Amino acid sequence: MKKNILFQEDNEEFCVSSLCDYLKCLLNINDYNFCRVAKNMDPPDYYLNAFEKTFAIEVTEFKETLKNEEKELEKNTVIESLFGIINEIENEIKSENSVTQCFPITFSGVFSNYNKFKKTIKVKIIDYILSNNGNVHSSEWSTLFAENSGLCKIKTSDKKSFRILDASYEQKHETIKLKEYYFKLFKERILDKQKKLGEIENEKILLIRNRTILGLPNEFAEFAKELPETSFFYKIFIIEEDKAFLIFEKNNHW
Repeated sequence: MKKNILFQEDNEEFCVSSLCDYLKCLLNINDYNFCRVAKNMDPPDYYLNAFEKTFAIEVTEFKETLKNEEKELEKNTVIESLFGIINEIENEIKSENSVTQCFPITFSGVFSNYNKFKKTIKVKIIDYILSNNGNVHSSEWSTLFAENSGLCKIKTSDKKSFRILDASYEQKHETIKLKEYYFKLFKERILDKQKKLGEIENEKILLIRNRTILGLPNEFAEFAKELPETSFFYKIFIIEEDKAFLIFEKNNHW
C-alpha cells in the first residue's frame, strides 16, 4: 500500500497525537498528560506523565537530501520513487508471469521528467526480464536508460533471491541497497538521538515519523533488534499515517 508522505501539519504534534491514540485505544489508558518543552529548552520535545512516572519524549523523522545540478531533493524521495517502480514491476510480474531467477538492477543520478521516465523504464525492464528469463548464467550489465545524470542498468544473475529484481541505488560511488539504506537511516537516527538525549535522566521514548514508501514498521523492528544502542530508549515507536507502531521496548510494563 502506498503511503502518504506529503504531510503539512506540525510533525511533533502529529506524532504525539498518534501516541495518544495508542495509549487510549490500544492500552485503554486515559490517566496521562503531555507537556511540550519550549524550543529553546529542548531536548526533549515533550514530557509524558503516566504510570506514576515522567518520560522524556523525542520526535524525529526519516529525511535526507541529495543535490543535483539544479536543486536539492529529498534523498528518500528520489530513492523511494525508484524503488517504488521496482515494487510495482515485481508485483506485476509475479502475478502474470512465471519468472524463476533474479535480475540485479541499479540506478544512479536523478531522473528528469519522472512520469515519462517511469513509463519508459517499466516497459524496458519487463521486456528485458521476459526476454532473458531462463538464462541461468550471469551476464554483463546492460544499459536500459541513460539521460543527463540518470542511468539505469540491469543484468541476469545465477544467484538465488526472494526478489525478482535486486535493486540498488548508486550515488557518488556509494551503492545503496534497499535494506541497507533503511538500516543506515535507522542507525544514524538512533545514534544522533542517543547523543542528543545523553544528559536526560528520565526514561526516554523515541517517536520516528516514517515518511518513506517502502520502509515497513516490522522491518525497522528487526533493525532495532540488531542495534544494541536501541536499549538506550525505554520504547521506540514508528509513526505511520496516523498510527503508532511499537518496534522496541526495554520491558512491557505498558
